Amino acid sequence: NFSMLANSLTLNEQEEFIGVLFEQLQQQDISVDMIDAESAPSQLVVLTYSSYPLQLADDVMLAKETISACAKKFGMKALLLPKTSMCHAGDGLNLHFSFRDRNSQSNENTFSDHARQHGISAKGGSFMEGILQHLPSLLRFSLPTVNSFRRVGPGCWTGHKAEWAIEHKEVSLGVCLDLNTGLATHVEFKLSDVCANIYLSYPLEWKV
Repeated sequence: NFSMLANSLTLNEQEEFIGVLFEQLQQQDISVDMIDAESAPSQLVVLTYSSYPLQLADDVMLAKETISACAKKFGMKALLLPKTSMCHAGDGLNLHFSFRDRNSQSNENTFSDHARQHGISAKGGSFMEGILQHLPSLLRFSLPTVNSFRRVGPGCWTGHKAEWAIEHKEVSLGVCLDLNTGLATHVEFKLSDVCANIYLSYPLEWKV
């Protein structure tokens, strides 16, 4: 179908598929935050999360395999490609980063600091600076194919420059806010897609 972003039409039409997919992901202990309709025709987004980077990389790989197998069971094919049509949005692998202080017992999110400008801690700002400074090198791993760059550009909600902003869809590095407190909680890196080897790209983004 050609329903728009977050439209219930796709969710209603694929209710059985989504239910089975969610159940199979749960059986593998893959934490699913949300499954929702995206902006391209019959496109879904699956949000997973983990406090451990290696666990998250494992979950992403297992989730991709599970999505493909589940789609085949229902007579469909999961494309999992950065771009399938120049007229519609492609498939990304957006990564969200926040921090915890290993030396603290409070387990607080140290990306936030309400006393600093924009509510971003010094550690959070340094991390973002490293990503942007090394962005050309990182893209070799996070956007590894020619098709990867077809997904990127103005108006594609991916960002296409080395820049950041707060709650902005058109930047490569977007700071996300808590809607209740207005504080910065984490940063989203959008120049990554489903063709990337997450075991290579994810650690490199942390390393910078």
